[in-house]
This record gives sequence, C-alpha cells and structure tokens, in this order.
Amino acid sequence: WRGQGKDQNAIQPIKTTNCKKRPTKYMNAMPEIDKLLNSKHLRSNLNSLILNGNTTTPVRLGKDKYIVYNTCAFDSVVVMLSMAYIDIPSYKCYVDGNDNEILTFSKQLANKSSNQSLYNTRVSIIRKIFNENEGITNLKVIDVRCNVSFIIINLMKNAPSSIEDIVCSKMDCTYIKRHISSPTIILRLKHEFSTLQNALNRYADKTYYECPDKNCDGIITSIRYLQNHLFIEADIIADEQQFSLHDFPVEICVNSEM
Repeated sequence: WRGQGKDQNAIQPIKTTNCKKRPTKYMNAMPEIDKLLNSKHLRSNLNSLILNGNTTTPVRLGKDKYIVYNTCAFDSVVVMLSMAYIDIPSYKCYVDGNDNEILTFSKQLANKSSNQSLYNTRVSIIRKIFNENEGITNLKVIDVRCNVSFIIINLMKNAPSSIEDIVCSKMDCTYIKRHISSPTIILRLKHEFSTLQNALNRYADKTYYECPDKNCDGIITSIRYLQNHLFIEADIIADEQQFSLHDFPVEICVNSEM
C-alpha cells in the first residue's frame, strides 16, 4: 500500500527510449551513407534535380498558363548534359561557346539548380516541338510523352553528334559538296556493347559510292566527323535484353582522342 508493497529485491526492467529512425530508401542503413547525410560539410546545398512536370504547378508564360507532364525523356537528357558540363572541362568549354537552346538550359541547371525561371524556360522549349491542348479555364496542357531520340533529334540539330561531308568527283554535279548534320548516330552492334569502339571506327571511315544523281556518273566521297558529344542509337539484337553499366566500355577513342 502506497508503494510499501514493492519487492525491493525484484529485478527492475531496463528503461529504453524509442528513438525514431531516419527513414531510408534502403532496406538496411549503410554507415557510409549515414556519415554523408549527417555531415553538413559533405552535403550539397544545390538541388540539382529537375522535377517531372507531373509534380509541378502550372507555369505562366505571358497571359497563358501551361501544364506539362511526362517530361521524363526531356529531363533525362538535360540532367545528363548538366552532369557532363560539370564533370568534363572540355565539354564545359564546348557548351559555353554554343547557343543551342537545350545546351544553354542544361548549363543553367548545372549552375543555378532548378528554380521557377528554369521551369518556365522548360515550357517555352517544349511547346516548340509538342502540340498544345486547351484544358479547362484556358489552361494549356502539353503531353511530352516521347523517347529520348525524339528530344535529341528535334532540339539538337545545331549541336549534332556527327557531321558528314559529301563530295562528288564531278564539278557540275548537284552533289558537288554537301554537309549533313546528324543529332544522333546509328550503330549496328553485333555483339552487344563490346564492339562499340569498332562500330564507331566503321561509322567514321571514309566511304565511296556512285553518285545518286541520275545525270551524273561521278563517285561520291563521304567522311563523317564525330563531334563533342555522341548520342548513339544502338541497333541491338533483342528489345528484352538488359544491360548493366559494367557492360559499357570505360573508354572509347573518338577522333584519335580518349
């Protein structure tokens, strides 16, 4: 009674505090990652990711409001270009001297991270190659559903992966000299990615063929020059095949440079 009935010799339970663990995306917490997350000196103060249009609010351009969604393909291209801009000094110089719209956008993402001005710019770029649909209350909706090749082919015409010089041996031929820019290059890889270097070498080899002009009996000389970045469309065996990063070569030689 009044606490006098307690057995003083009984073993008391150990009191523990239930500390809430920080939620993690991994099944088991990794000490190395925890060390990075818990050190303010090792954290980045820039939000370098760009949000998918599905998760952002409407964007106003002039008097109109826009909603863009399914921006995965567009965002993946600009994030990749931003990473190259940050990591590779020679590519940074190339982008700094280029006025291509998507390269400039990627540069802004690398330098300033994502902000409202950047999302406005994304809409202004996207609306040039996609149709707009009138939604409710004069809200314009743009579905950006596509593959990566569509983005590159339409937005990187003046920043190609290769430039082909075509010259005919006949001076009076309509094919006397032509320059053809290719935003992407198509390679036929017979043995997965282990033959990527050989496929690039074959792509850039000088070729000769008969002039396609019916009124000309000249010979065409074609040379392809690989540029500062390469967007490769690989014609591989099966769509169901999966590859890891380990399947890609660590280095390739382009124009006699690694």
